[in-house]
Amino acid sequence: MMVFGLILLLPGACALGFMGLGLSLLPGTGRSDWGAVAAIGAMGLALWSVCFAISWGGLVMIKKAMKT
Repeated sequence: MMVFGLILLLPGACALGFMGLGLSLLPGTGRSDWGAVAAIGAMGLALWSVCFAISWGGLVMIKKAMKT
């Protein structure tokens, strides 16, 4: 159970890495650039939410494995 919990943590770690990368690559303050960032950001937020939900399941699984 511990191994599967650790495997389930990987999507969250990946999402954190890509969030950091995305924040470091934000374009300048031009208005036309921010429209694209908003569209990509909305899709990214949905994907990151799913990844963090999977990782949360991994944390729950690890917690249960440590109790037994």
